[in-house]
Amino acid sequence: MKTAILAVSIALALTGAAAAGEMEDLRSSSFGIDAGPDARSAVSVPVPAGEPVPVLGAMADFFRLLFTPDGGVEIANPVTDAPGVDGELEDEAAGDPAADRVHEPLDEAALETSRGGGLKAVSVQVSQVPQDLMRKAQDYFMANSGRISNKDFMGIIDFSQHSSRPRFYIVGLRDGSVKAIRVAHGKGSDPDHDGFATVFSNTPNSNASSLGFYLTGETYIGKHGKSMRLHGLSSTNSNALSRAIVIHEATYVQEANVKQGRSFGCPAVAASEIANVISSLKGGALIYGGLANSDF
Repeated sequence: MKTAILAVSIALALTGAAAAGEMEDLRSSSFGIDAGPDARSAVSVPVPAGEPVPVLGAMADFFRLLFTPDGGVEIANPVTDAPGVDGELEDEAAGDPAADRVHEPLDEAALETSRGGGLKAVSVQVSQVPQDLMRKAQDYFMANSGRISNKDFMGIIDFSQHSSRPRFYIVGLRDGSVKAIRVAHGKGSDPDHDGFATVFSNTPNSNASSLGFYLTGETYIGKHGKSMRLHGLSSTNSNALSRAIVIHEATYVQEANVKQGRSFGCPAVAASEIANVISSLKGGALIYGGLANSDF
């Protein structure tokens, strides 16, 4: 069995390596973020001399996910001091997020803003998006474009950043625009509530955030207001739907330089941003939650 698994993983890795050149060409012709004269350097991350080649990295990731099907990941506490913040928001006191399954359909009239327009958060350059996360999201998008209905926008969340930072990037795939907003992580991911997420889990009732690729699903109004379901596409977040991990508005998230409150694992955003987030990412958009400068 182990021999068969090894053979399959090697074949997958070699196939991916052979397609790398073609993937880069597809990326440059399909994403608005690559359209500018300097865009390729902005989204390409060369492998430094002496570093493991991508094929070996892909094999390592394959085995890591194969033998940790519950998606449990724990990282060391960041050595970087928490950035100066202006305050701390309270956590939500509501109960089990699974109660969100009792809901009303979201009236499209509630999303009058045009798709992607009017975000109150800051606009940033593509080069300010963590480049390794951008590359992983682009590669996944191209390899799975047939199952991704919303080809106008995708989301990237860098959970390695402090919660006071605008770390949820809404990327316009046709025009290269990027909006960055604040987003909460789960209580289980930040047990000491220092603003850094260090534990990630796919296990029910862990109250932790999950890493991996997501596809956006149904929109509705639940106990947390405007919300959008998420389907986990990775072994690290495959229980997202059953865990009721959704994007929703929250009073404990604000577009301000404060340590945000924690969710039960949902990527909750400020009420001021939810309509535009849903408007941009609804209808089967790709979202990638990862850790910059890591294997995840």
